[in-house]
Parts: sequence; structure tokens; C-alpha cells
Amino acid sequence: MPRTECPNVNGLGLCRVHNRGMYHNQTNVVPKYEPLADFLQGLPTMQKQVTLGFKRLEELLGEPLPPSALEYEQWWRGGRVKRGRIDANWQDQVQQRAWEGAGWTIEDLDLVLKNVTFRRL
Repeated sequence: MPRTECPNVNGLGLCRVHNRGMYHNQTNVVPKYEPLADFLQGLPTMQKQVTLGFKRLEELLGEPLPPSALEYEQWWRGGRVKRGRIDANWQDQVQQRAWEGAGWTIEDLDLVLKNVTFRRL
């Protein structure tokens, strides 16, 4: 079983799992987005940003992005959407915790060109 420690990483209250080399929220580990977090953590420390197309993200995840990711900026950046019958709040969601836990944030997003730029925190 992996050994863990729970420092306050970037104020997120995350645990480091030593044999995995990544940070996880103590109560909400979601394996779906771990490949993305692993990819971001594996980038050279001198690399401050990376742009990925949605297709590349789907390759990393091994499955399609959810339809909300293709339509709503808030899915990526967090926030609330109220449009017609849709009333969704994407604050502090698992996908956001994955890249933030890996030490990255969203720098830029283009839903038309279908790519996202992550910036190292």
C-alpha cells in the first residue's frame, strides 16, 4: 500500500501518494483524470505551459471528453451555467482538481479550435 503525507499543497489540502508521485484530494480521488495529471506532472519542470487539442486529451484519458467540456467554458474554469433548462455548477470539480493537484491551471481555452492551454502554477 502506498505511503501518503498530507501537506497543504498550494492551499488545496491534498495528499501526496509516494509511489504514484502525484497529489490527490483526500476524499475525491477520481481515476478518470489521473492520466492527464500524470502527463502534466511528467513534463519538464522548466516547461511553464502546454497546449493540448481535445483529441489529444481524449487519447490521454482513453475516452471522449464529456459533452459539457465541448460546449461550456465553465467546465474547464469552474463556474455556473444557467441556460434554458440547464443549471450546472462546475466549481471544484474532479477534472479541475486533477490539473490543479498536478500543479497546473487553465491559461487559455478555445472551444472553436478545440484546444486548451495549461500553465504551471
